[in-house]
Amino acid sequence: MPAASLQPTYRRFPGTGSHALARVGLYLGEDHLLQVSANGFTESYRRFFFQDIQALSLYKTPLGMILSILEGGFALMFGLVAAWASSVAGVAISFWILAAICGACLIWNWVAGPTCICVIQTAVGPQRLYSVLRVRRARQLIAQIRPLILAAQAQPTLERTPSEPSGGGDVPAPPA
Repeated sequence: MPAASLQPTYRRFPGTGSHALARVGLYLGEDHLLQVSANGFTESYRRFFFQDIQALSLYKTPLGMILSILEGGFALMFGLVAAWASSVAGVAISFWILAAICGACLIWNWVAGPTCICVIQTAVGPQRLYSVLRVRRARQLIAQIRPLILAAQAQPTLERTPSEPSGGGDVPAPPA
């Protein structure tokens, strides 16, 4: 069997986040999600097997609204200064450019939609998915991996269930 066929294939999920000065990306494998965190010198990997995922939680955050208020305030402030300093051409142009940049950031933030925190729960514990920062992208992720999680968890496993006896033979019934 060629070595190339043994390599797992991954599909990159759109979006990149950051955590502790590291860029974080999310990849979709055949039977798991892979979170890759790279800081330029090292990479760390965390796998979340579909059969082990217990919950995927989504929490809306006020960060998008706060950014919009700040960007809008700066755009207004720079626009007012540019209008006030219209007699000095170089200064006015500089402030109009700053106002336009803040306005463009405000529009981009508004189009991107509300912000969120996405957390994946396994038996080990909760883990935040740092590359999923917007509600729209989190819903796309959930819609994409939900059928994979359900299919993986519907398959019977070879593990012994707690209700099965541990011995090899018949277990006598407890006295009444």
